[in-house]
Amino acid sequence: MMANIEPRVARILKQYDLKPDNALWELKRGGKAVLIMLHKYCELVGAKAGIVIDDIVEVETNSAQGIAVVKCYAHNDKMKVITYGEASPKNSKVAYPYAMAEKRAVDRAILKLVGLHGFVYSEDEFDTTDQKIGSADDDAIKTFLTNIEGSKTVKQATGYYEMAKVNIAKAKKSNPGLYQMAVAKYESKRKELQSV
Repeated sequence: MMANIEPRVARILKQYDLKPDNALWELKRGGKAVLIMLHKYCELVGAKAGIVIDDIVEVETNSAQGIAVVKCYAHNDKMKVITYGEASPKNSKVAYPYAMAEKRAVDRAILKLVGLHGFVYSEDEFDTTDQKIGSADDDAIKTFLTNIEGSKTVKQATGYYEMAKVNIAKAKKSNPGLYQMAVAKYESKRKELQSV
C-alpha cells in the first residue's frame, strides 16, 4: 500500500474508482516523494469526469530541433482551463515531441479539472530516462525503457523484458516507483501492440 497520500488525493481517486497502488507511483526527488499518475489513468479519469478537450493549438514547433509547445483548451461541467504541454531536448529524450507535448497538455488539463494538479503529476511530465535508481543497474533500466518505447511487436517487447527482468527485479528494492513504472510501461506497450 502506498504511504503518505493526502486525504484530498485519496478522496478524488475514490470518486473515480481508482486504487492508488494501480494508478500512482512515487518518484523520489531530493529526499521527497512526488506522486505520479500513469498516463492511461489520467485518460480514464478524464473520461469518467466528463472532461472535454475543446482544442489543442500549436504555439511553437521546430521539428528539426525537437521542440513542440501546444496549448490545450478543456472544460468540464464546472470550469474551463487553458494549459500548456511542452517537449524539447531540455525536458524530454523522446523521438516524438509533438505527441509528448500533446500528452503533457491533456494530462495537465485533466488533473487541473479534477483538482489533482499540484498534488499529483502525470508520468509524461517527467523524463525518466535519467532517473537514478540508486544501484549499478541504472543503465540497464534506462536501456530497457528506451527499447520498450521503440518495440514494434509483442515478441520484441517480451524479449526486451526477458533480458531486463533481473535488473527490473533489483529495482523493486532500490526504487519501487521506478520498478512499478518499468513494469507498467512494458504491460502498456504489450497491450498496445496486441491491439494492432
